[in-house]
Amino acid sequence: MDSNNQQLNIKNLAELAKINLSNEELEKFKDQIKDIIDHFSSLKKIDTNNFNSNYWEIDKNKVVELDELRKDEVAKSFKTNEIFQNAPENENGFFKIRKILDR
Repeated sequence: MDSNNQQLNIKNLAELAKINLSNEELEKFKDQIKDIIDHFSSLKKIDTNNFNSNYWEIDKNKVVELDELRKDEVAKSFKTNEIFQNAPENENGFFKIRKILDR
């Protein structure tokens, strides 16, 4: 997508993002986004006709065998009352903390 053929509506994007921008900032961001679009539009020039996207060469020396991975072992776990003994508050098996976000 060539930025010359596309109407960039930075003001609309800013409103959607709930960002207040001055006219100077709108022009600055319009220029920056135009440069980004122009840069990525250069990807159209790359010949991908002979590219197989389903093929990735794997270095067999770097492949980890399944038996080299950590074994799953049952280990001692903490009981719920041990976990909550240092917590200031808990409720129904969960840590209870003060509200930090408004809905």
